[in-house]
Amino acid sequence: MNFIYLFDLLDFGENGQVVATESYQLNYARSNFLYLIAKYNQKVLEIEKKPIPQFFKEGLKDLLVCVENETQDFQTAKKVLFSQCEPAVREIAEKAASDKEVVGVLNNLVALKDRSFLRDAMLADHLKNAINNKETTYYLTSYANSRFFDSAVMLQAKPECDAKEKSVLYKSVISYNSMIKTAELVEAKGLSGQQIAERK
Repeated sequence: MNFIYLFDLLDFGENGQVVATESYQLNYARSNFLYLIAKYNQKVLEIEKKPIPQFFKEGLKDLLVCVENETQDFQTAKKVLFSQCEPAVREIAEKAASDKEVVGVLNNLVALKDRSFLRDAMLADHLKNAINNKETTYYLTSYANSRFFDSAVMLQAKPECDAKEKSVLYKSVISYNSMIKTAELVEAKGLSGQQIAERK
């Protein structure tokens, strides 16, 4: 899996399964993993312009609380969550050998499909006019850092986030990582800023 920055919300052990972090005990790290997957699923829904299923508006919160309180087995909770996800997300989860692989493949999927950052007219203009891959990568990573990384760090540092702030935090994590992956694709595949700007 390519590098993904998880802001100490969760971590993975040598076997690729969720482990505790400095800030979160295992049951909370597992809950964070499930919430992250739910937000990746939401991102896929946004890209495909589909509505959010009722489960993610009501049932998800109860599932996360049960995992946090250890009244719900984590493996069972994963199955429940994945059963409610989009087919593309469900397929990734079923084929993945570990929790870490699920996150990595989902991040790659979003990076390949998401172009919401092009709504920022200035960034889109910079990408179209970039003279080489190095400049394209610079614009992508600079935007990712200023728009998403800093926001995630600020929210993650708060003693407690409300539901809206938590949602913004996880969306920022996803957007940051997918943009960094897009920058990696520029380097690896030689995509130009113009090509990225046109892949809507």
